[in-house]
Amino acid sequence: MDRGKKIALSALGVEIVGSSILLLFYRDIGWVPLGILMLFLLYLVVKKLGVGKEELGLGGELDLKIHILLPIAFMLLSFVWILPLGVGLNTFGKPLKVVLLIYLVLLVRYLVFVALYEEILFRGLMQRGFELWKGPKFAVIATAIIFSLGHIGSRFSFQPTFPNFWRLYNPLLAGIVYSIYRWKFRRIEGLILAHGLSDFFDRIMTVEKADWLLGTLEGHVYMVAAYTAVMALEGYAYVKIAEKLGETAKKSKEMVA
Repeated sequence: MDRGKKIALSALGVEIVGSSILLLFYRDIGWVPLGILMLFLLYLVVKKLGVGKEELGLGGELDLKIHILLPIAFMLLSFVWILPLGVGLNTFGKPLKVVLLIYLVLLVRYLVFVALYEEILFRGLMQRGFELWKGPKFAVIATAIIFSLGHIGSRFSFQPTFPNFWRLYNPLLAGIVYSIYRWKFRRIEGLILAHGLSDFFDRIMTVEKADWLLGTLEGHVYMVAAYTAVMALEGYAYVKIAEKLGETAKKSKEMVA
């Protein structure tokens, strides 16, 4: 079997197994043992396939500005459209010390057991397989679609409601942008941080006009239009920044030559 096809299908298999375990045993096992199990499964598959760190996007020369700060800055940009609606922090009705502990637990959960696992699986492994098999543009779209569908198991019901639409549309656009970054810059460390922090902020953030946003047609239109615009801007910016860096590198080589 073609190596790219083997990698892509193996990653898809991990996603199917992981989602099945999540749906069937989450309440019985809990997210920590389940997260460790899924990370271990992913590790075994990566080792079996012989995919190295650099191929996963975790090795090679690291540029702090491009590979870490850029995706984090764009992650923060993706929340700009919410700010006019009034935002605050969810204290969960607990004292400050307890709230800080809750924040720490959530941060570890989203960075390690969500972002680390999903970015290595989708952008590191699956997208790399699709690139070798079908090419980079196909890899971006296919990986984003499967990433979106993977969220069906997260509080999703097959009902024609806006929340169900949003649970697929939100990760679809995020997946496209993350995959564009992976395609153009070849690294995923910054994506892991951006993904984990994004989920963390989303969990602890409160929105004053949440009822309008989620409960009215106008709110739905604003939510979709604003989020789409921001994510389209990010994807476009990643492409242009990569092109600019490529031109600069080419000129530097020509000057040296």
